[in-house]
Amino acid sequence: AQLYQRQDDFAHATTDLPLALGRDDTNVNLVRAVAENYSNMDNLEEAIRWYRQVLNHVPGDREATNKLIQAFLWNENYEEAGRYVERAYRDNPANVGAKVNLVMVYSRLGREQEILPIVDELIRDDALTENEREQIAVNALVSNSNQLLMRLIGQTAGSNEKITELRLILARRLRAECRHAHA
Repeated sequence: AQLYQRQDDFAHATTDLPLALGRDDTNVNLVRAVAENYSNMDNLEEAIRWYRQVLNHVPGDREATNKLIQAFLWNENYEEAGRYVERAYRDNPANVGAKVNLVMVYSRLGREQEILPIVDELIRDDALTENEREQIAVNALVSNSNQLLMRLIGQTAGSNEKITELRLILARRLRAECRHAHA
């Protein structure tokens, strides 16, 4: 199975690993390997099933939790992703990745009022990388959140092209809202 994995032949590796598991179903490394193979084959339903088994063996396993969250996000199952992200955040409130994922999940679920305090905390702690700032900006656009866009624009220094783009989008939205309010 490992040879197949090294050759990126995940289909064969995935068929061999369960045979090994039949001999030792408590081997969490084998369970994790099966989950990763299914994930690599873009079979997210099976990957989710196997990552859950990893968590049954090792509750709170950070890597399995993160992979499970990713699989749920790729499947656009934001409610399930939210359950695991919220748990990761509760387990470690300083986890920046969990905070960024919470913003993404909450924006997709239309829970804007819960997003703003998290973003304010990230901004206050100056904890966002450029990539994380972009992720949150995309989620602000998806959730139609002008408040979130304003917070991101206000805390970002420099003349970054993406921030200029955000400013233009926000300006257009605010003009449209003004026109609609006066109509």
